[in-house]
Amino acid sequence: YSAGATDIPLVRMFTQAVAVVSLSQFAVLEKDKDWEGIKAVWNRVMASSYAIAVPVVIVLFAVADPLIRFMFTDTYADAIPIFRVATFMKLAMIFNATLVLRAMSRNDISMWTNVGALVLAVPMYFAGMKLGGMVGIMAAQALLLFGSRLAGGVWMNRIPSHS
Repeated sequence: YSAGATDIPLVRMFTQAVAVVSLSQFAVLEKDKDWEGIKAVWNRVMASSYAIAVPVVIVLFAVADPLIRFMFTDTYADAIPIFRVATFMKLAMIFNATLVLRAMSRNDISMWTNVGALVLAVPMYFAGMKLGGMVGIMAAQALLLFGSRLAGGVWMNRIPSHS
């Protein structure tokens, strides 16, 4: 498992750098109630994130087999599917409504989406384990991660103050 969960942090480093820069922009725009400005910054963040994350994920997914075998030897070949799921999960970093929610002082939404994911985690991990072992657990984690990010984005878009 640990070999498959090895992080090659290219996407994370990029998204964290974008988050640091864009959070202050979102905060200023939210203070000015400039929802069009927030949408414009959001679209730039999304476009740049897609431009980096999607190709990186595709390449890492494609080279997973030789990469894992090179880094850990053939002994850890069973880690390849886990690495692929973990790599796919990096796409969830793109959907970061938390940046806008923090700028709007709506951390409560992030908290509740995370509480929901936490409540669902145990039954989903158990089902994933029964259906697919360690790969099933990773798949359940991917569903929880994408689901919580999607829920945060949907909830953010339903906040009446920026319609």
